[in-house]
Amino acid sequence: MSLPVPPQGTLPSYYNVAPLSVTETAQFTGRGWEVGFYRLNKTNTYERNFNEPIDDLARDADGVTVANQGTERNYHGFRYVLQKVVNASAIKLDSKLDQPSTATVSVPLGGEPVGILRGEVTPYHSAIEVSYDGYTMFGGIVWTCRADFFKQVLTISASDFLSFYAHRVSDHSRITGELALKAPMEQVAALWCCTAKVSNYNSGIHSAIHYTPPARPIKRDVDLGYGQFNKVLDSLYRWADSTDGFFVYEQPVRQGPARINSVEYKATTLNSNIHFTATRKPSLLTIDGKPVELVDRQNCEVTDLFVDGSTYANYSYAVGIPYRASKWVPRAEADATKSLDVISKPEPIKDVAVKHNIRTDEVDEKNQGSADAHNKANWRLLQEKADQQLKWGSSPSILPTVRVYPDLFHPGWFKQANEGHTVLLSSRNEYAQLDRDEYVIMGTSIDVDKDGSSVIDLDLVQRAKFPT
Repeated sequence: MSLPVPPQGTLPSYYNVAPLSVTETAQFTGRGWEVGFYRLNKTNTYERNFNEPIDDLARDADGVTVANQGTERNYHGFRYVLQKVVNASAIKLDSKLDQPSTATVSVPLGGEPVGILRGEVTPYHSAIEVSYDGYTMFGGIVWTCRADFFKQVLTISASDFLSFYAHRVSDHSRITGELALKAPMEQVAALWCCTAKVSNYNSGIHSAIHYTPPARPIKRDVDLGYGQFNKVLDSLYRWADSTDGFFVYEQPVRQGPARINSVEYKATTLNSNIHFTATRKPSLLTIDGKPVELVDRQNCEVTDLFVDGSTYANYSYAVGIPYRASKWVPRAEADATKSLDVISKPEPIKDVAVKHNIRTDEVDEKNQGSADAHNKANWRLLQEKADQQLKWGSSPSILPTVRVYPDLFHPGWFKQANEGHTVLLSSRNEYAQLDRDEYVIMGTSIDVDKDGSSVIDLDLVQRAKFPT
């Protein structure tokens, strides 16, 4: 009986993808584990206009829109084009919450017909796709490779396309509008504008953006500040991990041969495809309408159980960077006796202070709640960080590691920790003593041997640590 397969990723409609009738020399068979090697396509680097789906809300002094929603803008960039498909001797896929997913792949050296030459893989200029029975399990940029000429093996380390943003800095003018024009923006919309510009200009990677606005839109001033040179990836995760935050993850799309935005790619392309969820609230993973329930020694094994009390806290301080000042100062404080789900004093007695690369402004202290307050969103974000630290410190963290029995689930269901899913877990093991409860998937590891068998390990934490 075939296992249910997760939905494949799709490109948003504004990419205008049309198929081409072209015969390719490199193709996936759709059988077992395969690795596709892609090369940066320099011949099709292009400039293209298309409508942005999100308004950047730039206004002039009279409130007149300067950058309208749907305004056509020029984009420059490239895509990765398929060169070869081979079977790997070993594959390991790892995903951790609020980090780019990674892949470590070992393939035979030697060129045709089954191997690959060292010169066919160049860091950054090459990308890989890991496919299982035709389903894309991973896609991303090669950052390192090591050739073992004794074993005749090439080992490649790649990170998903979000890792591209670890090497780009935030664009302040795109956030606040040209000529210092400023208006409140919903946080994901602001960050989208920030990431879109650095992606598409200056030889970008043309990330497709999927964004679902929250049911109750949250307006914020997202001001990353001149001269801070925040990495785009750090900015994404900083705003993601907050009370009114979201999960952000990559789901690459293989497309082709195709015409994308009227530009012909006569070979398969691998496209960056970023998703923002509407909230930071984890959702229960369901397959065919049924929640995924893992039972120790029935369909999984609890291989490790770590109980961490090092995060205990009565008082929590989030520390930011004051505007036009050189020292770090505490900007938010939370009292354990005034917070929900927090152990009351005197146990435990512990202060926690964490530094965040978030700018604060002295004006906030005098004008909180005022229309004249500057950077009030960043102040509020620091307060949320303090509250969140306190929430994690209210009780020990229960961190089971679970190994899923093989051939019960399609591995695609567990390829991406950043989707913010939970599973139900219980243990009949008298040592683990885990009653049936909901746990958030904090990390996944899929280890594939050369015979095609795979082992799935999950790192979990109790659902109570996240927003409800």
